[in-house]
Amino acid sequence: MRKIACRPLDRLPYKASTLIVIIFCALITNISTVNAQQKKQGQAQRKTVTKSLKMPDQVKLNLMIRTTLLAFSQANQTGNYSVLRDLSHPQFQLQNTHSSLSDAFKNFRQRNLDLSPIIFYTPKLLRPATIQKDGLLRMTGYFETKPERVSFDLGFWLLGNKWRLAALVVDVKPPQNQLLQVVPNDKKKKTIPHQKKTKKIVIPKIKSRNRN
Repeated sequence: MRKIACRPLDRLPYKASTLIVIIFCALITNISTVNAQQKKQGQAQRKTVTKSLKMPDQVKLNLMIRTTLLAFSQANQTGNYSVLRDLSHPQFQLQNTHSSLSDAFKNFRQRNLDLSPIIFYTPKLLRPATIQKDGLLRMTGYFETKPERVSFDLGFWLLGNKWRLAALVVDVKPPQNQLLQVVPNDKKKKTIPHQKKTKKIVIPKIKSRNRN
């Protein structure tokens, strides 16, 4: 069998080494082009997914707010957050255990707050309900309860054909003492008057809107 000797790159003829450099540069360019195309395709897919999501009607939105806050209230009164977690999105369940929820809302249990009177009030949104770029349906507002106002910042992700709880912020204070710090999923921070010192559950990050 004939042996083929390999020479170091620095000893290759000028034309051969130049050709290798050209091929290498071409490969890098192709990889960069493919990455850019994949990024654009990903962005286009996210936009398509968001546009395909249908905003629930006002009756459904009100029901989502009420049922979530009532489940939250019952969890605080009983100290059992199992039902609240069962109603939430799987990503919320993974990031928030029974113990972590119990610690986060300890103040509500100590105050023995009962939010059931909200059934007699209509929720008022500080801005229209929106579906963010990542598919999170977000509602921020309050119930005009007295003497203390119940304020909320809720997020939901669609799972199958149901919107499931993905983020929860609740505050109960007199209106003049509230200043809600809203931290949206994008990197911008907005301040909305009406709440202060909220109990926050971090919004989990997922790449797609559905988790079957």
